Amino acid sequence: FCCLLFSILDYEYAKSDNAHAVREAKLFLINILIDLIKDYPIKGYLRQIDPVRTGILIWLENVLNSLDCDDAIAELMEKAVCSDEIFYTPDIAKRRSKKKKRR
Repeated sequence: FCCLLFSILDYEYAKSDNAHAVREAKLFLINILIDLIKDYPIKGYLRQIDPVRTGILIWLENVLNSLDCDDAIAELMEKAVCSDEIFYTPDIAKRRSKKKKRR
């Protein structure tokens, strides 16, 4: 869900002068995801994610284990906002990495 929405947003705000808007959008999406996880904290969902996506699996497991600690959730949200691996599919993350290297 977040990957689809953010891909659209990333296309709309591809310029570096919109970094603040992109950050705010990521925080918005992560807040929705955290709320969903709080409502349905089932570890079985982790089995539905491809094992290749270790970064997101570890992040989600940490979220599930930290639901009672607001400080830990805030740190995990910040980590997610700064991570391409959590927000993008592997092919998009790879493409973004190549673009960053060219700059």
